[in-house]
Amino acid sequence: MVKNGAFNRIIAALLLLALLLPLLLSCGREPMVEPFTRPPDSAFPQDTSAVQSAGPKSTVGPAASLTVKNELQALIAQLYISPAEASNWGNAAVTELGAGEERRIDFAAFSAVPGEKYDIGTIDENGVNYDCFDVVLLDGDTISLSGNAEKAEFRLERAGGAVETLDAKVYNDEPSEVKRVSFITPYVSRSSDYSVDGETGEVYADYSFTELKLNSKDAGRFPLLEKTLEAENKRRSETSREAYAEFAENALKLRRDEPSQPLRTAAFSDEVFIKRTDEKLLSILLVQSKSVNGVEELTYSSANFDPETGALLMLSDALKETQNLQAIIYDELVKAYGGFPFDDELELAGEFSRPSEKLIWSVEPKGLGIMLNGAAFEAENKYYEIFIPFEDHPELLAEKYRPANENYALTIPCGRAVHTMAEGKRASVEVDFAEGEADEPAVLRIVYGGAEYSEELSGVYDAEASLAHIGGRELLYLDMLSDNDNRFLLVFSLEDGGIIPLGTFPGSWSYAYSANAAGSFSKLIMPMADPASFSLYTTTELLGTVDASKTYSIGENGMPETEDTYFNVIRPDVEFTLKTPLELPLVSETGEAEEGTAMLEAGSTLVYFRTDGEKTADLALEDGRFVRITVENHLINGASVDEVLDGVVYSG
Repeated sequence: MVKNGAFNRIIAALLLLALLLPLLLSCGREPMVEPFTRPPDSAFPQDTSAVQSAGPKSTVGPAASLTVKNELQALIAQLYISPAEASNWGNAAVTELGAGEERRIDFAAFSAVPGEKYDIGTIDENGVNYDCFDVVLLDGDTISLSGNAEKAEFRLERAGGAVETLDAKVYNDEPSEVKRVSFITPYVSRSSDYSVDGETGEVYADYSFTELKLNSKDAGRFPLLEKTLEAENKRRSETSREAYAEFAENALKLRRDEPSQPLRTAAFSDEVFIKRTDEKLLSILLVQSKSVNGVEELTYSSANFDPETGALLMLSDALKETQNLQAIIYDELVKAYGGFPFDDELELAGEFSRPSEKLIWSVEPKGLGIMLNGAAFEAENKYYEIFIPFEDHPELLAEKYRPANENYALTIPCGRAVHTMAEGKRASVEVDFAEGEADEPAVLRIVYGGAEYSEELSGVYDAEASLAHIGGRELLYLDMLSDNDNRFLLVFSLEDGGIIPLGTFPGSWSYAYSANAAGSFSKLIMPMADPASFSLYTTTELLGTVDASKTYSIGENGMPETEDTYFNVIRPDVEFTLKTPLELPLVSETGEAEEGTAMLEAGSTLVYFRTDGEKTADLALEDGRFVRITVENHLINGASVDEVLDGVVYSG
């Protein structure tokens, strides 16, 4: 039995706060926007057991106990309860609990302390695993497991009567002492701005900068990593702003020195791409791009972190031994480029144990990615890229950093080849997206192995790519931006050298917030890390235009699928004021209908936090209760929405 905390059920927080801090450049240009210091709470919901159930801790004693109930149709062979931070399950707390039976167990029996977080792992008589993670357990709790091998849930009843329902992660797996490694699900905060010519009033330089940050749950799990990322983001932000100021100054000079040569908008970007993100290692690629008149200059760097210690790793830290690595790199360069592209006396060993601008590396799920800066080695001014599969060199990587997940996802820079290992077959995929000029359509081009796919896309202005590996398959997910700021996913299957379009899906990794500076904006991007559990955002129009999210997984057909009925509203400021008295049915915080109604007076404040996107909207009252509004043809109880609620805003 193994463990994956990434499958925890998440419930959105209700009252949200997102701060945008404008940052003024000192060179007289438009204000720069500082990226988010922390995402809105609702964008990355808290685990309900952590938020609602943690009570005062008590000392372990004979009276501290809980009850487990088996409401499956099968015998529970073993049930484990282990500390959330532990990497092993330890000994079973319960064995052979028959269908319909229950058993009381003392906290002392599994060395537990009431009020702490625990993982619950269960195996039934058929070898099916039912797990849930990061559950706060209290004295007097009753835990019931019900469902089947298709879908199951844990029901947690507190001694005081409060009830929580937690989805179980269900899978078949060989029993193992080691828990499943869970994914870190970081987010990217992107700020954008531009510089304007003071004489003509025209834009002459665009700017885009991204920071990688931890959502609140992962920050709690890895506080040292959060501190390291904060320091790294600050360093990169300062360096990036300085580089952009110089770049923009040169672009303006070029514009004025050559007035007869029309200058297209110059573009500067400093982006982060995730190569691996699990609790063993976080590996990212950093790409700085400078583009003037269509000529692009790219600079690559990388960063690899130990999540537990927060340490920025050198290549020698991640490897078991580096003695043969130079020879392996030589061989791979010859294979990739038909010969050795450097001087035969090229010395790499010195780059393995220090920060290096010559050798850029990332520990990916299936292998070690290496890029060599040709100019730094006095070779051709380009980056030479190789990929060393771990299956070819299992001795290379230190045991501590060996990937434990068969499923994963990588973010892909457009215009750059990324290696894949579907079913052990080595190939590469490259995505190119060229935005059309004037009324011309954009052109999407995908190369995978020996196959090529191209398509013209009218009204599409941007593409962000992710490569998902799940169940031995490779899937390409493209997040596309189209007219009216609509976003959708374009999905392809990469099979035996072929590129198979699977379809489109209405959703996005990202949503944007406007900043104070005109034309500036900030965006939160929650890229896929775990193909079996990821968030997608969409825009709903039931009660005004709001961004909302659901949790999805990649289904057998390769497309996103979800068991969630409701979208969680993620805007932090969606409050309505009731214009007229209204009686509304009560619902629970998790969406179940409750007995009774709430009679609301005119002037009551309601916070919009959940919707099915079609007919119902759930709102929080100031007294802590929750109500549901039904909207049909823009009418509430026969009256128009605007006659009932003040504060409903539709964009466009």
